[in-house]
Amino acid sequence: FSWYTNKIRKHNEALQAYNQKLSNEINQRKNAEQQLNEYNKELKRSNKDLEQFAYIASHDLKEPLRMINAYTSMLKKKYSDLFDERAHEFMGYVVDGVGRMEQLINSLLDYSRVSIDGGVENLKLLNVRDIVEVVKGNLRFPITKNSATVNIENADNFPIVKANQVQMMQLLQNLISNALKFKGHRLPVINIGFSTKGDFHTFYVKDNGIGISKDNQEKIFDMLTRLHTKEEYEGTGIGLATVRKIVERHEGRIWVESVEGEGSTFFFTLPKVKSVVKPVMAAAN
Repeated sequence: FSWYTNKIRKHNEALQAYNQKLSNEINQRKNAEQQLNEYNKELKRSNKDLEQFAYIASHDLKEPLRMINAYTSMLKKKYSDLFDERAHEFMGYVVDGVGRMEQLINSLLDYSRVSIDGGVENLKLLNVRDIVEVVKGNLRFPITKNSATVNIENADNFPIVKANQVQMMQLLQNLISNALKFKGHRLPVINIGFSTKGDFHTFYVKDNGIGISKDNQEKIFDMLTRLHTKEEYEGTGIGLATVRKIVERHEGRIWVESVEGEGSTFFFTLPKVKSVVKPVMAAAN
């Protein structure tokens, strides 16, 4: 009986020690989760402050840039006859720099606006096909200039999504513009379509352009990433970062599949709408 009692006592002591250890681990985990939540809140606040700063800084920079552009144009117009060859060269650098600065500031403003104008109150029911049609109208000149063909596949069955209309136009316009820009030597053929699986619609924009190497297919969505020089292709390296931000704010994801020399297909997902009413029609710019 003494041996049995001693065995039970040791078992209870071991059990109490285990329970204490488990309780300590649970408390540590709770503390870690609480600390992690605080870090996440602080990170969100910092990101919001940074986005607000980028918006304000970009917006405020436009005014002095407009003044530089205006006075440079006046200087060139009134005094260009007095310039020698070197002065004309310098003036060309100034004009080119101002133009690129303006493009960069506008791109930063677009990137910042995704968070500022992307609240839940700005989400509406939209037919994605209507958005594509509006974007095709907006890009009519570059489409015609490049003799491009833009096909909407299965157009009559395009789904309705809950999204920010301006951002959806920005998203598709960016992807189609890139397909026109990086067309290579062939006439551009761009196919736009979708598929549905589970709780998401997957949309795609497919082109027959120069393609993207496998090593760069993740990098292209990073801020200020350029795979080509400005002499080869114009751009700021912010467009696809903005596209990714738009998709992620709509609870989707974006990726690309590509083969160099054969073309690229950009995919992005958007959540399915559970209950659908008549969508808001997109208005052309």
